[in-house]
Amino acid sequence: IFSFTASALFLFLIIRKRLGDLPALAGGVFYLLVPYMYFSNIRAHRLEFYLLLLLVFAYIIMRKMPRAADAFLAGLAASALILTRMESMIIVFAGFCVYFLHKEIPLKIKFRRIALATALTALLTGPFFAVCWLAAGSPLSVLNNHAKFYDSHEHAGEPGFRTPAEVMKSPYS
Repeated sequence: IFSFTASALFLFLIIRKRLGDLPALAGGVFYLLVPYMYFSNIRAHRLEFYLLLLLVFAYIIMRKMPRAADAFLAGLAASALILTRMESMIIVFAGFCVYFLHKEIPLKIKFRRIALATALTALLTGPFFAVCWLAAGSPLSVLNNHAKFYDSHEHAGEPGFRTPAEVMKSPYS
């Protein structure tokens, strides 16, 4: 429940910063009324936690990281995003690119902030990727595992693929 409520608050803050109070209130209320979020929360799909991390990361980037501590927080949020859902690497990369679009921030400061956030992200996520590489031969093996799982189930029994019984016995093979 905390992640769900906190993510609604960050959504409100982000919309308010860009569009004002009324759209922010409407967006926050609409978000709180989405039934899927409640069902996801009950089933522990971690969607609300992921959205909270995503919104915190976006909020930090939108605030333009005025202090080095903000870059540290961006690195923590980026790491948590990636370790929660690995496909977030592209979102983190895009977020750091968006940060470079802020024209009022001197280039030297932009590089320092991004370097700090990226270094912290690499430090915190690096061990996970190293273990994946050592254990499975690929730092992205977790993504590959999910692809194998869904591919096996989708094509089970088709020519060139395993039988449904083989898939049920070992779905990640």
